[in-house]
Amino acid sequence: MLLINEVIERITKTEISNLNNLIKRLLGQREYPIKVALKPPTNQEILKDVNAFGKFIHCYNAYPHQELIEYSQKVYACGADGSQIPNYFVVNSFDELLLCIKNDDRKKVSLLLDRVDSLATCFKLEDKSSLYPLIKYLSLDDLSAEDFKLLLVTLPQLKRDMGKNLYIRALPLEGVDTKFLERNLKLIFTILKAVGICTEEDNDLEAFLNVRKKPKNFAHVRILDERLVKDFDYFQVSTSDLEHIALPGDNLLVVENVQSGLMLPKLLNTTVIFGCGNDVAWSKAKWLLSKKKIIYWGDLDSWGFFILSNFRKNTQAKVTSVMMDLQTLEYENHLAKRVTEKESTSIEDPALTEDEKACLEALSKQPNLNRLEQEKLDQDYIVKHLKAVLDE
Repeated sequence: MLLINEVIERITKTEISNLNNLIKRLLGQREYPIKVALKPPTNQEILKDVNAFGKFIHCYNAYPHQELIEYSQKVYACGADGSQIPNYFVVNSFDELLLCIKNDDRKKVSLLLDRVDSLATCFKLEDKSSLYPLIKYLSLDDLSAEDFKLLLVTLPQLKRDMGKNLYIRALPLEGVDTKFLERNLKLIFTILKAVGICTEEDNDLEAFLNVRKKPKNFAHVRILDERLVKDFDYFQVSTSDLEHIALPGDNLLVVENVQSGLMLPKLLNTTVIFGCGNDVAWSKAKWLLSKKKIIYWGDLDSWGFFILSNFRKNTQAKVTSVMMDLQTLEYENHLAKRVTEKESTSIEDPALTEDEKACLEALSKQPNLNRLEQEKLDQDYIVKHLKAVLDE
């Protein structure tokens, strides 16, 4: 026997709480009627618990929406009244679905539908069907009433390419702060895509608006020859901007880590970029082709050679490594400074010289001593080899 509260809970869980099913209901993709068998009791069940039978009959007789209940006649040998036995709970429409659920659940659905209506008005849509999938993101738990108001203020102002040469925080919006926009990029993009303003060719809202990407990673730059300095001999710049900033000097030194870049001596006609780690996408820059020498110096471990390999694959310029060889690895003062690399990486189709490959192979043969950090090298050794490769 299913009591009325159990039926309502079951329907609510399946048709309301399950937002995918609710969306399909709104789109007409789930058929009516919703029909729940109430499992009226057998003779034996009545004899076993007469009170339960009475409770079953009473809860349905007292239910205010009798039009949703199908009764049938049933003959009970035990003598129980079988003239009006609840047999099925039947919902024939969305209006009836809203009628049968609890007030709190009805209010949640009404809120979602009101928000869909508001969005339809915002975009002047007569057909709301494209907006129904958005109810996944429009509940009060996901979007407060105040934020939804800001959303309605923001959406009509967004136009393709309006952010050209601007960061997203600099967009000229009225009545809303750009932090709200930045905080809700995915939601706003999803909405604009649902109504056809953003297309499949737009990867995200930032691409649609054509704004400059917020810098994520930064590189350190030092100009190691005082004669090349115009304003600053040391500064930081986003790695994405490195592709467009031609640095002075005939020689460019690229160093994996920050501390190793800071320990460098003065070097003639040389600028160093350091602290980028694995972020070497900027090495596609065309200005690199104007350099007479590009020298890469990284850790003696799998990641150091991985970055070197990627740098070479990205650029069309010739890249020479320094202190990434067996001589450096096996130098007497460096032997005791080797450690275990916490997590090694593999290099597919490595763009490495034979000497570099030999060094990497030697490291792999000693997994407990497969890392020599560049900052652990003797300072006089570093200066000697840098000057030697620049003088070649």
